[in-house]
Amino acid sequence: MLNKHALKIAYVFAPATIATSAQAKYGRSNPFEDWLFKSRELEVISFPIPPGKWANTWKIFVSLKGLIWLFFRLPFRLIKGKYSLFGVHSRDPQAIIVLLIAKFLRKPIIIFDSYYMWIKDDIRASLQWPFSRLVCFKSSYLSVTSARVMNFWVSAGVPAEKIRLNHKLTSIIEPTKKTLAQAIQIKKKLGYKRIILFVGRLVKLKGLDYLIRAFSMFSGFEDLGLLIIGDGPERNRLEKLCEDLNLSNVNFINATAEIEPYFILCDILVLPSIILNIHEEWGLVVTEAMSVAKPVIVSNSVGCAYELVKNGVNGYIVPEKNVNALFKAMEKLIIDDYLRTRMGNNAKEAIANRFTYLHVIESHSTLQQEALKRLVP
Repeated sequence: MLNKHALKIAYVFAPATIATSAQAKYGRSNPFEDWLFKSRELEVISFPIPPGKWANTWKIFVSLKGLIWLFFRLPFRLIKGKYSLFGVHSRDPQAIIVLLIAKFLRKPIIIFDSYYMWIKDDIRASLQWPFSRLVCFKSSYLSVTSARVMNFWVSAGVPAEKIRLNHKLTSIIEPTKKTLAQAIQIKKKLGYKRIILFVGRLVKLKGLDYLIRAFSMFSGFEDLGLLIIGDGPERNRLEKLCEDLNLSNVNFINATAEIEPYFILCDILVLPSIILNIHEEWGLVVTEAMSVAKPVIVSNSVGCAYELVKNGVNGYIVPEKNVNALFKAMEKLIIDDYLRTRMGNNAKEAIANRFTYLHVIESHSTLQQEALKRLVP
């Protein structure tokens, strides 16, 4: 029988995961992160980065410091730690190292994956594919975030009996009196009656060109505004696009710790991501908007499309890069107050039923206990 007090679990996270945690994003953690980072049995291991700084995993691990950490410090720590169970994401460079250590120590390992496809014409992805596929095949369990991801790995040959559906990607906003007051003040200052919101990094993957062009198709809506919150290399080009389209009702707002009021004051959240050399693995801003009763519009390239968004029920799913379809979806929700309210309520209910922090914690705990039963006596 296992001695619970002797159990130690190691989750090896990518630096980018730590950088985009709720602690880094909002300056405070959430119940899932508290459980994850403060658990006595569970230890989160990652390459050290400055708090709140965006981290590019691959750039780190081709640097001298990154290589030393990956091939020397990490293995030493995993062996010295006397862990009972390991966990790591399939597409992180450290996955193969963690797998080798787990097999050497004869310990179970959970592999996490949240992507529903592999870009075949990308050189880096082609080189990475054999290793990621190997760790998924050799894992004790493969934990995936959606049925879409599960179907991908089943088609890749991973036995269905070792795959577990685990909605580990969620982020919920719980409005306070302060955020509600801030939302009222900000909306009054902006002067818009209806607001469409985008939150995210300003990179090509997010498909903002298509959102801006779709928004430019609105006519006769002088009290309608588009808020784009975030920073990134595409900002100057996107601002120039708005100038070229003569759009004066598009506001670019720097990403700050005070993002939550914008989810409250908006009427619709839009995430029009496209597929490039990678795709949107989930879309945490979608769960955030839905948690405060906002209908959402996502492209079919967004990871949570179909798993979280029910077309015509709590939002709309539109084909990627389709400006006309995106405009029509936004127009329906902007024009029809009743539809917008009904879909928003459905969105909030969807989060409450399956995507709360308690759901995520229970799912993780169940999978951990199942994996720990595979410990060699």
